[in-house]
Amino acid sequence: MAAATGARTAAAATAVQPSLARPELASTKAIGLLCLASLWVACAAAGAAAVMLAATDYETSRAFHALVAISIRAVLSAVLLGLVAPLLFLRALLCDAAFREEIIRHGQASSSRASAGCLMYQTQVRMFLAVLAFVLLSAIGSLLLIGLSPAKGSRMGRICAMLVVVGIVGSTVIFCFFSLPLMAWNLWRTKTAGVAVAGSNV
Repeated sequence: MAAATGARTAAAATAVQPSLARPELASTKAIGLLCLASLWVACAAAGAAAVMLAATDYETSRAFHALVAISIRAVLSAVLLGLVAPLLFLRALLCDAAFREEIIRHGQASSSRASAGCLMYQTQVRMFLAVLAFVLLSAIGSLLLIGLSPAKGSRMGRICAMLVVVGIVGSTVIFCFFSLPLMAWNLWRTKTAGVAVAGSNV
């Protein structure tokens, strides 16, 4: 009798556990991390190029062009990886009925975890606003360079170029040291056997 009860309990526990073998989700997670790594390389190269440009009195060099090329290629790699990851996730949704049920349960339970994620949301909003401020600063400097066309080496030209450099460096620093690492950490904590995050008490 006890053996039968134990067998039924084990079977029930096995029935409610999510499927552990989900290669599509593991692949999606790996590709997402590679995409974030590519974006990090792109931001780091762009920031280094901006600093080098300011250090060389806004004279381009081979190293500057190499950094720009690295940044462009890293962005293209991130775009390609970013296109593959959603396809793998969609395949998992279409091919795995248990995973679709977990998605539905996760959406129903997300409202109860709204307060827990409020702090994370506020942090992301602050980082976005900071990046937006630096991007606007860089855009203003670029518009002034185009509109005023100051002479090379003039005071106005240096000020406008400095605005561009400060905007690029500021936004890339936020991406490299705050935004992208936070996104990678959240993605790394995501369970490949479900949609929950480890430690989220789902």
